[in-house]
Amino acid sequence: MQLYREIGMPPLNGNGEQSPLGVARIRFMGENDAANPNNEFVVIVSDARCARSSHDMSAYRLRNNAGDEFTFPVGFRIEAGRSVRIFSGTGVNTPTELYWGRAAPAWGNRGDCVRVMYPDGTRWTWRYGNSIGCSESLDGALPRAGGSTPKAMLLDWSPRAD
Repeated sequence: MQLYREIGMPPLNGNGEQSPLGVARIRFMGENDAANPNNEFVVIVSDARCARSSHDMSAYRLRNNAGDEFTFPVGFRIEAGRSVRIFSGTGVNTPTELYWGRAAPAWGNRGDCVRVMYPDGTRWTWRYGNSIGCSESLDGALPRAGGSTPKAMLLDWSPRAD
């Protein structure tokens, strides 16, 4: 039996926004995360309506509430209308899968803040679960122009000892 928690985001750019990419999905808990950090992943999607044919991700980063960062590999490109899945653990990078290389999970089981940090200092932010919020002082960055920072997505979930 597999046990995990996963949430998807509404489609990008639903309110006249013009963000070329953002978070589409996060799996933040899996069975025995500590032994298998690849139970966790974040899916970044490129909106074909607002992106070039491909988007250079070389200077982009992912950041969690703890301040841990994943830096996209130099030369990595995401094709317009496509997605890339970033796993917390180790593996072999492909055009649709990247690996953070962590020995432990990156995303909080009860909540966290997923930030896509743009090279110009702006960010695309998504809060889930019982996160204490997305600290702007931690980011040192401005919200993405055009309103592409979505409203908080909350997951009403608490672990129970049954």
